Amino acid sequence: MESRQHIESEQIALVRENWRVVEQEEGTFIQDFYDRLFRIDPSTRKLFSDNMADQRQKFLAVIRTLIRHLDQPDDFRQVLGGLGGRHTHYGVQREHFESMRKALIETLEAQLGGRFTALHQEAWDDAFRAAAGLMTEAMPETDPARNRTTLGQRVRQMLSRDDEPSEDNLGWS
Repeated sequence: MESRQHIESEQIALVRENWRVVEQEEGTFIQDFYDRLFRIDPSTRKLFSDNMADQRQKFLAVIRTLIRHLDQPDDFRQVLGGLGGRHTHYGVQREHFESMRKALIETLEAQLGGRFTALHQEAWDDAFRAAAGLMTEAMPETDPARNRTTLGQRVRQMLSRDDEPSEDNLGWS
């Protein structure tokens, strides 16, 4: 996936415009997103526990934070680098980002209808590719199977940190 790490201010405005609408029905949005992701790429299902409620909230928190900081490249880069490194240990592979992009675009189209124009899609594509590019840069160039944590290790990691995503634990001070 080609990555651009600069997002134009007009594109940021388009992403934020769409997000203000999506936020009103974010529960439906995030459920639809994961349904589409698992349909597009069934291999992603094994990356998550059976209880998706917490994961949905975490992903929404990350999206909100990233959208708020799209026009702050240093913050954007810092948080995404950290996320990329952590996601390698969950078994995420570079190919999964394209599946996520497709699911995101499909979900936005379904949720927003005519309010999701070609310009909006381009803006979201660029924002997603910038984010995915920063995350994949932080992923080690090793076999992902060797980087996977066991379920027990993952549970211990989650219990040893604040599980509720916030600007504080996403890497911003």
